[in-house]
Amino acid sequence: MAILIPPSALSRWASKISSPYNGDHTEFAPCVGFAWDVTGKGTTVLRGGGGLMYETLNWESFLALNNSLGIATIPTGAVGVGGNGSIAVGTVNFDGSSLNWDPAITGVQGSVFPQGTIDCGATGQSPTKVSETADRMLSRVIDYVQTRPEIDQNRIAVHGVSRGAYWATKLAIVERARLRGASAQSPPVDAFFQKEFLMNSLLGNREYLFDQVPALMNIFAGVNNLDELAAALEKMSLVKEGLLGKPMAPMLILAGVKDTQVPISDIYLLLSKGDVPKTAWINPQGGHLGRQVKVWPDPVIFKQVIIPWLVRTLEARAPADDR
Repeated sequence: MAILIPPSALSRWASKISSPYNGDHTEFAPCVGFAWDVTGKGTTVLRGGGGLMYETLNWESFLALNNSLGIATIPTGAVGVGGNGSIAVGTVNFDGSSLNWDPAITGVQGSVFPQGTIDCGATGQSPTKVSETADRMLSRVIDYVQTRPEIDQNRIAVHGVSRGAYWATKLAIVERARLRGASAQSPPVDAFFQKEFLMNSLLGNREYLFDQVPALMNIFAGVNNLDELAAALEKMSLVKEGLLGKPMAPMLILAGVKDTQVPISDIYLLLSKGDVPKTAWINPQGGHLGRQVKVWPDPVIFKQVIIPWLVRTLEARAPADDR
């Protein structure tokens, strides 16, 4: 969820690269599926489906490992320096700071990635189940980042999406002193965590990629039914935790009015709290994350809204206060 942005390199990369290759969008690939609520109570669902799909070419065709063409040339300006870093077959491998920005191309020095990656909040390989104190794991990431000599400790920002946006918002409060800013797409704040929203909006939600409720149950420890989930969710409210309204880092908040996964009221509540002005990007026709089909897809939002804000925020002079 947390990302570090080398400002000049990132802005140059974002302005010049939209896709590593041109896709073929003319092939007809129909897919059908069904979900039958057997009991009518949302407890047993029978699913099925099928479709026609087209296989992609091997990544080596694009990486062009045996010549100087393709994305193996690392167009971002990252170069392997001082170690065994490499980009090969669609995988980035690095040891320590061996994959660095090339200052001749980007004007920025230092590693592209800090060593290692992290999943948050019971996602992926994260061993930490979601709780009111799970943000401690992300605070430890900031601890580590501040030990890296190539990273400016005064220019650290986080970006979060959906549930990750909740953690980004919480970090903007509890880690205010160490963050230059935080961007959050559709951050849950309070109403999302209430039982009424769980029962009326999340249960059977069709906008989420999977069944929302079983997915939520899986990230909490000891949650096996709706009542236990409702109790666990209520504890996560930033209002319940007494955090909303406290001083916080500058934020970019993105959302869609038609979002069925996070109520827009949570966004308006967050915008009205804290001690510093926030930047809001609210799409009246947008759904979750502010997305709008063919108008505001993820790559466009990221390139035109999120990256420019992060670059401006990280390049600006730090406010002269006690942070």
